[in-house]
Amino acid sequence: MVRSIPLGRVFAQATILIILLLSIGPLFVRAERLPLKTYSTSDSLASNEINKIFRDSRGFLWFCTAGGLSRFDGYSFINFATENGLPDPVVNDLLETRTGEYWLATNGPIQSEMASLITKLLRSLRISAAIFGSEQAQQAQ
Repeated sequence: MVRSIPLGRVFAQATILIILLLSIGPLFVRAERLPLKTYSTSDSLASNEINKIFRDSRGFLWFCTAGGLSRFDGYSFINFATENGLPDPVVNDLLETRTGEYWLATNGPIQSEMASLITKLLRSLRISAAIFGSEQAQQAQ
């Protein structure tokens, strides 16, 4: 004959089991500690004041800073400033369109050629081969 167990007792036993499992769980769970590197102007970042970090479709990290725009490839920074054609040193935001054009939001005036500004800067600095690959860089020149 099957004996019925009171519902309150089942609930109490289940609660005790859950509490035991939750208290023992952290003993067996370990999170992986990933290496963390802090970058600053001593590492060639344009400014220590960062407004936005953006990852583009090619995997580059772009840092919008108070001193210009910095592109990071995982090893080093390439900086763009007013000397390279930015309308203002303060870059607030960066957007990449589906066609691969970059739009910048700065504190400076709006320019009609803003969509192709980064491409022109890269060509003028002759680093397009490092960014776009040798085949596209030859087409650009």
